[in-house]
Amino acid sequence: MKTKEWSGRRPQHIVAKIVCLLLAVVLWLYVMYVAAPEYDLVYNNIPVTVISASDFPYKGKIDNELISVRVRGTKAKLA
Repeated sequence: MKTKEWSGRRPQHIVAKIVCLLLAVVLWLYVMYVAAPEYDLVYNNIPVTVISASDFPYKGKIDNELISVRVRGTKAKLA
């Protein structure tokens, strides 16, 4: 009798697992495409050459002519 009870419950477990898997995939797709998280990338030691310094609004000094740039965006835009 225990075998019949167990086999009778097995399809319900499979249906529940399939429903949970589908919900997880839909939630993952929503997060990745609709509410796309932003990522930060930092590029270090980028050489800079200032041309027409009088037109440049920044009046400070650029040390060693190397800067770091932080870029923020979605994974698709950063690629």
